[in-house]
Amino acid sequence: MQMTKLISVIIPCYNADKYIHRCLDSIKAQSIGIENLEIILVDDASTDGTMTKLNEFEQLYPENVMLIPLEENSRQGTARNIALSYASGEYVTFVDSDDWLEPNMLERLYEEARLGDVDFSMCLHYMDRGDTPLPKADSTEPPKHFLIDSDEKRSLLITCMSIGTTSVCKLYKRDFLINNEILFAEGICYEDHPFILMVYLCANRFTVINEVLYHYYVNESSTVNSIDSTRHYDILEADRISFELCTNRGYWDKYKDALELYFLQVGFLGPIRHTLSRFSELPYDFYLELKSDTLERIPSYMDNLYVEANMTELNKVLLRLLTIDIGPEELAKLLSSIAI
Repeated sequence: MQMTKLISVIIPCYNADKYIHRCLDSIKAQSIGIENLEIILVDDASTDGTMTKLNEFEQLYPENVMLIPLEENSRQGTARNIALSYASGEYVTFVDSDDWLEPNMLERLYEEARLGDVDFSMCLHYMDRGDTPLPKADSTEPPKHFLIDSDEKRSLLITCMSIGTTSVCKLYKRDFLINNEILFAEGICYEDHPFILMVYLCANRFTVINEVLYHYYVNESSTVNSIDSTRHYDILEADRISFELCTNRGYWDKYKDALELYFLQVGFLGPIRHTLSRFSELPYDFYLELKSDTLERIPSYMDNLYVEANMTELNKVLLRLLTIDIGPEELAKLLSSIAI
């Protein structure tokens, strides 16, 4: 494989036999040209026909495909980190094996990244079930360029959460990730949480394209959508890792108020609104652990001025759970009465 590619496309794969063809077809159809891509496929010890299909794709494009087989299943975070250590492209993008791209996505992101010399460029994504037409954003709206050159702007970026909470649909300058040691949590689900928080804290320039170019497949059989999976408890560990990164690198003291709001939204309200809905019976022990972690990080959240300005009325209601003792039956009744 030649070492001078424009973009390294990292795709972790685990038992993706049903979907990987769609993903790879969208990669080879990219208007930027497959000759400009370094496609790093990591097979995370699949037990179906995934490895066979990855081998076939590598044989078709040996100058552009690197296939890394893992002997033991290590989950997406480890697979992505391993691939990143091999990546040689000037830019890096992450694609999930059941997702797919619009043909011009990488070219559009690359053009804007080079034009603005940004740490990353990003587009919009669509939660796709594979049976509905792609909504069209206003592509006539020019890309938005952001310069984060003050603590005030950084705090605003964090509180607005304007780049989302996922690593996909973005094109990162590889040196930006390496120099800032931005990696994924390993061995757990919700591995994106520490990664994207570090992007919020380290990026100085980025561009947002108002076009829907990434299809995020709503896969009901995936771990994050599964019902009653103990893997949902991983979100607790993911956010503990995120918090440790903030404190160990000195960001918590610098952006304390903004980060308190971020952890209330992502580390408390997010699990209540998303994770608890993934259980047929409310896991009260999960809720108690979630509440304990939040109060340990943010013991006086009511004093945070960002809360009043940025929280919806529903979220304010849910935040009151931090100040009251409530049993499992009462909690289940409360959550079932609210459209979360």
